[in-house]
Amino acid sequence: MDNVYFYKHIHKEAFFMWKQRLSIMVLCLLFCVVLANPVGAAANVNTITVNGHAELAVNPDIAYITTGVVTVDKEVSAARAANDRTMQQVFAALAELRVPRERIQTTGFSIQPLYDYNSSRPEREIIGYRVQNTITVATTDLANIGYIIDAAARAGANHFQSVRFGIQNEAALETRLLQLAVKDGQKKAQLIAKTLGHSVGAPLSVTESNLVKPLPFETQQIALKADAVGATPITPGLITASADLHMVFVLNSN
Repeated sequence: MDNVYFYKHIHKEAFFMWKQRLSIMVLCLLFCVVLANPVGAAANVNTITVNGHAELAVNPDIAYITTGVVTVDKEVSAARAANDRTMQQVFAALAELRVPRERIQTTGFSIQPLYDYNSSRPEREIIGYRVQNTITVATTDLANIGYIIDAAARAGANHFQSVRFGIQNEAALETRLLQLAVKDGQKKAQLIAKTLGHSVGAPLSVTESNLVKPLPFETQQIALKADAVGATPITPGLITASADLHMVFVLNSN
């Protein structure tokens, strides 16, 4: 009798546990269904998708002048010494124009052997060495860029790489571009919705699809002439930047 009661009790307890587990599984399944298809899900909402675009052309307020000195000699020590002397003369010339030393940055330095490629020998023969020291000068005095270039040339700079123009406060420009891109997207969405006889609701998503920072205008390979009359003519011009947004709005029925 006790055994019968024991087995009945065990069977009843096992059935209860199985029922409890089944209930938990059903609740989990329902929870997943709710997550996949929430009440008022966006899948049942009409939407409108547009691209907001903004572009600005701005005046640059800083310039980067890249120039330097190249020396060649049979002995590497002589080429290096000559380069050092000339670079000091360039630094002195820039100081006379009141260019702060912290605005001058070394952007390249190299020592390269020169070979005689016309020699009949199987091994290349070193006939000298080429030393190049390159600096970049940052200046906000855009009107005097030509004078900076000419002063460097008179001091002995014989390699000119480029002049680049840029914007110092790029963050403020990017903020303005994004604001204009948002307004452009809203305007497009409202126009399309109105044409369809609807109205624009809240934005569902806004994604930055493209943000082009100001592209530095670059002038390359301008010959340096120490005996040039007047300042080398340099014109800053305009530089452009743009922003694009991918925007999805709710499309309300009127």
